[in-house]
Amino acid sequence: MLALLVGCMLVTGVSALDGYEYHQTVEYSACDQDVFQQDVVIHRTNGTNYEETANGFKIWHIYVAENCQNDYGDIRFTTNGISNLSYYMWPGFDEESATFCVKLINATDNGTLIIWYGNPLATTTSNGDAAIVDVITNPSFETNEAWTFSIGGGAGNGHSGTLPSTDWASDKTHSAYIYCGYAPMYASANWGHYWQNVQPPAGTYTLIFDRNGSKITPNYGYMAVAVDGIQKYHTRSNGVYLSQHTEPFTTTGDSIRLSLICGVDSGGITRYGTGYWDNVRIHTYSDVPPSVIGFSGEQSCEASIPYPGFASNTTIGTAPFTVQFTDLSYFYPTTWLWDFGDGTTSTEQHPIHTYAAPGAYTVSLNVSNAYGYNVLTKVDYIDIGFPPTVVGITIPYNTTVLNTPMWFNATADGATSYLWDFGDGTNSTAQNFKKSFTAEGDYFVTLTAMNVYGNTTIGREVLARKNVVVSDGKEWAQATAAAGWSARHDHTSVVYDDKMWVLGGADSTYKNDVWWSTDGVTWTRATAAAGWSARRGHTSLVYDDKMWVIGGYGGSYRSDAWWSTDGVTWTQATGAAGWSSRYEHASVVYDNKMWVMGGYPGYNKNDVWWSTDGVSWTQATSAAAWSARCAHTVLTYDNKMWVMGGDDITYKNDVWWSTDGVSWTQATSAAAWSARSYPTSVVYDNKMWVMGGGLVAPMKTMSGGRPTEKRGRRRHRPQHGRHEVTPHPWSTTTRCG
Repeated sequence: MLALLVGCMLVTGVSALDGYEYHQTVEYSACDQDVFQQDVVIHRTNGTNYEETANGFKIWHIYVAENCQNDYGDIRFTTNGISNLSYYMWPGFDEESATFCVKLINATDNGTLIIWYGNPLATTTSNGDAAIVDVITNPSFETNEAWTFSIGGGAGNGHSGTLPSTDWASDKTHSAYIYCGYAPMYASANWGHYWQNVQPPAGTYTLIFDRNGSKITPNYGYMAVAVDGIQKYHTRSNGVYLSQHTEPFTTTGDSIRLSLICGVDSGGITRYGTGYWDNVRIHTYSDVPPSVIGFSGEQSCEASIPYPGFASNTTIGTAPFTVQFTDLSYFYPTTWLWDFGDGTTSTEQHPIHTYAAPGAYTVSLNVSNAYGYNVLTKVDYIDIGFPPTVVGITIPYNTTVLNTPMWFNATADGATSYLWDFGDGTNSTAQNFKKSFTAEGDYFVTLTAMNVYGNTTIGREVLARKNVVVSDGKEWAQATAAAGWSARHDHTSVVYDDKMWVLGGADSTYKNDVWWSTDGVTWTRATAAAGWSARRGHTSLVYDDKMWVIGGYGGSYRSDAWWSTDGVTWTQATGAAGWSSRYEHASVVYDNKMWVMGGYPGYNKNDVWWSTDGVSWTQATSAAAWSARCAHTVLTYDNKMWVMGGDDITYKNDVWWSTDGVSWTQATSAAAWSARSYPTSVVYDNKMWVMGGGLVAPMKTMSGGRPTEKRGRRRHRPQHGRHEVTPHPWSTTTRCG
């Protein structure tokens, strides 16, 4: 009994090869290439099968005596239920032996190659295009027609001969020294150069030559092969080949230039020669080629233990998952026993089975007849899982200005790929994509998250407008004179989940309440006391489909980061970020990261930090080119981050930008607007806007290194800036630093 164990594989084929009297099997080990061209030599003599190792390749020698035709027309190859593997029979065979190149499929698994022969009615199906040349894009590369040319003064110092294809081009230039532009050769030689651009799939290959069909005369001639200018092969010493194979070369799937070169050393007596190239093929290269585990020797097809094989109409899906199994066994089994790997079995030849639950299932088939039985097991053959779940779209706002880029961020559990359809004829396969709309409209943006088990699609409407705010800015309407939340300053505001949110701040006390509204009139309190401590001078932003509260001051400086998806339940990402505790800093979302810049932790800062999860923070720079400051404003525009204004002991009206947070470029040291702290800034109509701010110091005095509140009129300082109100001119007032 032969027990076969292979990996997951989807195959098609037939149950047997009729009309054949004999077969032999070769069990082989897995290699590192899924498709591999294996050389097999069929001997029409008596002998013992063996494996030869030559030039890094393993060649399998099979002895069939005179039981196959003398032209080898009845040789066929199959494996693991795959009918009629493609093969190529090299020219130059004789009645004693022939060399075949067999295209193994699923060679990354252990397998068994079956060699069939003894069918007097069969004719050869040798097909170089299918067995060899299908690894390159131009099937004219492999040819049975000799390519010849003459070079040197004795032949008129020119090219002559026949090329196998019009796709080949010839280099008409001759030179007294040898560097043909693609491969260096020996100096002071006459040479001929032909090339072809080929494009095999990404992988590692070698070129193989027919020794009988490739040569140069006279014997001191020179032939070489170069791949994109790098010489891989040559022979010069009396026409003796250094190897039948070139050195391996690797391609990423781009087109490569293959050069075939023939030269004659000018030191020779005769300065002309003729080169012959024939049966040159590209061969998949493997550092660990398939190796023989065992040879069966010759077997009779009529009196054999059955050889099991099976396939299914599908192998990957979601539960409940119905699979049609097809028996592809050879040598006439009479009974079948299937084990589906989920505790159930069947004795049908071609059963249908339904899997009820997710999992990886190993399937085996036991086939038998009067001569014995064999078992084929395919490990984890059936794979049942889930399509992506918890799919989400995160965008900074639902209404955008024309020609203004905005990030579309995708989240999904279990997704391996994504497809965006933006509703305007454009799409993307990136997980996160920056997109702008060029025409006004209401666009329904869909996101499809995919994996091997299926896909999940969701959608979200985005409005693109020339003017997001339709008012002319002259007339203002009061939504409410007294919102539900108390009058306060130093709070933050964001737009999230189609709502406006107000978070924290200070009235007579520090606050950690959270409020939302859909119209600005009616406000609902999400929580009176969020998980984060009461504070002011913090920053808030929307990132990764969450609201975030970062840093601030509430009796002590903070360096914590919190997030929520509903404003009620808050999760602490970190209690102590890498950056020092601070308030009056600035935050922004850029390059799919959260950024913290500058601020006041008892002294002004100009460090820059970023995070993709709020937990781990990376310092982009400890000292940006702009001066240490607080009460500044930041925004993203033109694929850059911008820092503007603020307070560094003096009020600022400088403007800086960066694309990475490390290197900062000063756009201007003195903008047209006056120096100020607490300005607000927005992007609108494809422009940056700076509005309001203060021309006096932030309201705090120093008490033990901490800010102390003063009674009197205060500024209203929402996120991204402050509306200017004149405070009392206390002589003890200091700036951020």
